Amino acid sequence: MNKNEIWEKWAKFANFDIVIASAALLVLIVIAFVGVIARYILNRPISWQQEIQILCYIWMAYFGVCAVVRNGGHVAIDILVDALPRKLAAIIEKVDYLIYMAVLLFTAYYGYRLVVQLFVTNRVSGVLDIPYWLFYLPMPIGMVLTIINSTIMLLTKGYYNKPPEQVPGETIINETGKIESAEMKQEDE
Repeated sequence: MNKNEIWEKWAKFANFDIVIASAALLVLIVIAFVGVIARYILNRPISWQQEIQILCYIWMAYFGVCAVVRNGGHVAIDILVDALPRKLAAIIEKVDYLIYMAVLLFTAYYGYRLVVQLFVTNRVSGVLDIPYWLFYLPMPIGMVLTIINSTIMLLTKGYYNKPPEQVPGETIINETGKIESAEMKQEDE
């Protein structure tokens, strides 16, 4: 199984994070719109609006980060890395990856501890009695999925997710399935 097949299989499975983040965003927008209408036009504010909005925002943020990482959408200032020789840039990518993994592992671990603590103490929200652990459950799940996405991206596409034709010396597979280097493709054009 080559790198492209691994990435494609994972991407098909992992698209559920986009679905969850999109659904949370949709609910967030609808609740905000209805809340504005209820408060300023009908003069009847919705008492539970804020709790649902916070819940949706947290779920959207932590599952959205997974999708952004998988699609290479995080902002990166890579001008220095682009200016370096490819071997040195690859080393910097790996060091950057290790630092990023440390932050993600830290957040996943303490997010998990927070969820367990909230589950054990059985804390609930004030209006809807939603268990607080549901609010923070996406934190450890999202961080673990982001670790998986980042690792697969590093192994298959490179950490900065640059198309192979932008990376000199990188081996690519053309449309016919033939292996060629990026320089060969640029010379042909």
